Amino acid sequence: MDICKVIIQNVIFPGMEKMKGNQIRKKLVQLQKTEKWTFKTHQYYQVQSLKKLLFHCIHHVPAYQPFISYQNEIEENPLQALEKFPILTKKDFKKDPEKYRTMGVKSEDCIANMTGGSTGEPMHFDIDRETVEWYEAARWQGLGWNGIEIGDRSIMLWNSPIELQHFHLKKYQWKERFLKNRLMIPASDLNPKKMVEYVQLINRYHPVYLYGYASSLFQFAQLMEQHSIQFNFTLKAVVSTSENLYDFQRRTMEKVFQCPIVNEYGARDGGIIAYQCPKGSMHLTMQNGVYEVVDLKQKKRVKYGEKGSLLVTDLHNYVMPRLRYELGDMVSIQKEECSCGINTPILASLDGRLTDTFIAKDGSLINGEYFNQLIRVKKGIQQFQFIQHTPQEITLKIVKGMAFSKEELEDVIFRIKERMGEKNIHIEYVDQILPSASGKVRYAIREYDLES
Repeated sequence: MDICKVIIQNVIFPGMEKMKGNQIRKKLVQLQKTEKWTFKTHQYYQVQSLKKLLFHCIHHVPAYQPFISYQNEIEENPLQALEKFPILTKKDFKKDPEKYRTMGVKSEDCIANMTGGSTGEPMHFDIDRETVEWYEAARWQGLGWNGIEIGDRSIMLWNSPIELQHFHLKKYQWKERFLKNRLMIPASDLNPKKMVEYVQLINRYHPVYLYGYASSLFQFAQLMEQHSIQFNFTLKAVVSTSENLYDFQRRTMEKVFQCPIVNEYGARDGGIIAYQCPKGSMHLTMQNGVYEVVDLKQKKRVKYGEKGSLLVTDLHNYVMPRLRYELGDMVSIQKEECSCGINTPILASLDGRLTDTFIAKDGSLINGEYFNQLIRVKKGIQQFQFIQHTPQEITLKIVKGMAFSKEELEDVIFRIKERMGEKNIHIEYVDQILPSASGKVRYAIREYDLES
């Protein structure tokens, strides 16, 4: 018996509910009871929540008060009215965050949050307790689909400086261990010399699941495989989050960890957006947000199944609402049935950041995954990073493997030019590919605007 789990479920959570009014479990039960609703029922309640939020915004949020003339349209068709509001980019939000704060709401009464800064400077914004609880309830709903309960032991492989800055503080470690039943391994410190120590720790602790960045979990699996190290127990799942989970990463993790690999799609500035069910579908959390996909040029909504930029409207954040917030990810959404019985739309594809999208010589879009597929098969290249600084200038960082050959590299360069046209490709040999400011490892980066 896991005593810590028993205490979390029967002492800590009831205590938080009684003393602080915490309603995560209540919201979780609500999500679980409604998850098998029909799509039309889901959408009906989503639209009612959107209507309430839009009325709040045009009356109480300075940024949206100029749109008070939309009242009748909001009343008649909230989803259609939403499309008339401007798309909010991160750049626009950063210019004047305070105008998105609900009038009368003080920052000291909110929960300060920030993004990890994977695409540049971190973005600071406020949320409230209600929003946090819906995020957490959606996470536990998705984990529950995969047999994981509140209080289950976990190991977190994490890179984010937001958490790692507290990693060595005893108070933080105590909170993680006894209030969350979780131990953390700093993914920035993964190296062959420490692998035996880390795996021994995991084998002693016997977590129910591992949780971390896709790149960190993949690196951990690679090191285990290279050193022929195994766990002495069976995990229920390994949960990948915060980054694209590529097929080659999933295959390696499934082989090494010998358990289901579950994908979680969320963001600090977007909440839990989708979770993978046991049948493999990524279900959108309709009760938490409205999700639109728009084309990159005209910024108009696309049809189901078509790819575009994801816009998120959080239905619960009333202290600093952001309507049609452009998260910066390329996705497609399908409205199709899943054999698991959950009837929300499915995130059919997640193709990475908009800054991971490139232009082919014929004018079509290239997803950064192309470079993964091209270079991963080269046995002599251990790691890489593709950076396009301008339409003509590219840096290709290479970590050489034991079987490195110039012929392989020349083939890579030839294929890049074949797809993208004649470019100036600068090769830079490095010892390792360092994570970005958020702690994530990015394999393909575009540093200039597509419009340029």
